[in-house]
Parts: sequence; structure tokens; C-alpha cells
Amino acid sequence: MSRSDGGIRCHGLTKTYAGGGGVRGVSFTAAPGRVTGLLGPNGSGKTTCLKVVLGLAGHDEGTATIDGTPYSQLTSPTRAVGACLDVAGFPPQHTAATVLRSLAVRSRVPAERVEEVLGEVELADVGRRRIGQFSLGMVQRLRVAAALLARPHHLVLDEPLNGLDPMGIQWLRGLVRRHAEAGGSVLLSTHLLTEAQLTVDDVVILHGGQVLAQAPLPTLVESGPMGAASLESVFFALVERGAAPPGRGVDGTPRPATPMTNGGVR
Repeated sequence: MSRSDGGIRCHGLTKTYAGGGGVRGVSFTAAPGRVTGLLGPNGSGKTTCLKVVLGLAGHDEGTATIDGTPYSQLTSPTRAVGACLDVAGFPPQHTAATVLRSLAVRSRVPAERVEEVLGEVELADVGRRRIGQFSLGMVQRLRVAAALLARPHHLVLDEPLNGLDPMGIQWLRGLVRRHAEAGGSVLLSTHLLTEAQLTVDDVVILHGGQVLAQAPLPTLVESGPMGAASLESVFFALVERGAAPPGRGVDGTPRPATPMTNGGVR
């Protein structure tokens, strides 16, 4: 694997659906050692990209790889990437510990790892409680536990902040930061732009199934309307005007400067 192949990469990714929608020519990199935020309105293609990366959906053109290899060809996929996509995916009659033990068997993970990971997501005291009795925030923590179970190198998290209280958001922010600092890639989607600004290093904005903008967070914010200091203000300016910012993409590809009008992103 070359240095340029590392992390989670989509290149020219196209996926269409019979009823419309999907993504067209999407390229981005969630680089090792970085937390990358995949942002966009509903229907912009965020979940489609994540599903293709994880081998849960096919695609028409382009590539989606993890450390240079498609998910379907990974020797040990659960150790390469941990993922959580479906907030309603756990049987409500089962306990958290039961679900994780089943996942551990399938992933050939030692049984003692179940108790460890319950502690890591602060669910050790409720591991024997039925999931149907969990709050949404507790279910989110269980999703993260499932992603962490096999000690994966990379993480893919779909809307992991939903349902978390302020303490839970702070906990998740620390978790993904530590994972990135250990050398892994973290790719997460979220609608919570204020929290994204406090969490991510790089930003990819999808709109209408295409990449509207991608850049390191500081570069993106600096490219926004005069006086803007938030990811939220830049996000809305870009989505409303359909423009890309100057600078470089998160994969280092130069991007042409966008003409500025009245100090703002055009």
C-alpha cells in the first residue's frame, strides 16, 4: 500500500437508483490521523457513499477503498474498519452484552472484549438490560461499541451525534479524536454543523449527489462570507449558491479560487 492509498477513499464514485438520486463522480479522502466530516442536506448522498465504502451497496462507476482495497476484498474487514449505520438495527428484546457477544463470534473477537468495549462506551452498568429499554443516546453508544469491537484501524460513523446529550457529545468528540491521533481515519456524517466544527479536521460537503466543497475546516471557514466564523454560515452560503471554496481538497488536490462577490462565497 502506498502512502496515497491510505485511509478511506472514494474516486469518481457514481451510484444511481431507478427512482432517481444517488451520487455522481464523488471523490474525497478521509485521511489517516484526521477526522473527516461528511456533510450535506437530506438526500445529498451521504449514506449512499458510506454504504458503498462498506460494501453494503454496489456502484456504477469509480472506486471506494479502505487502505487501497475495496471492502469486499479485505482480508479482515472488521479489523480494517468499524462502522455503525442503522440506529434501529438492534433487536429490542436482546441485551447489549448479548448483541455484542454475537458480533464478537462472527468477527472472531475474544469474548472478554465485550466487557471491555461496554466500559469504553460507558455502558458497563446496563450491559444486561434489554435494548428496548435504552434511550436513543444509549443506543448510539451501543452502535459505537459495535464499531469498536474488533479494534478497527478506521471508523465510519453515520450520524453518531444524534440522540446524545451534551456529555455524550463531548465523550464522542474525545473518542474520535483519540482514534485519529492513534493513526486511524474517522469518517462521520452529521447534520449538527455546530458540533461538526468542534469535532472534524476536514470537511466534505455533498449537495445533489455531488461534492460541492472539500477542504480542511480552517480553509473552508476562511473562504466564507466576510465576517463569517462558523461552518454553519459557510455551509448555507455554499449550498444556496452552489460554489466551491478556494484552496485544496482534503486529499491535497488543488482547487481553483472561486470569484468572490461582496466579500462572500459565490
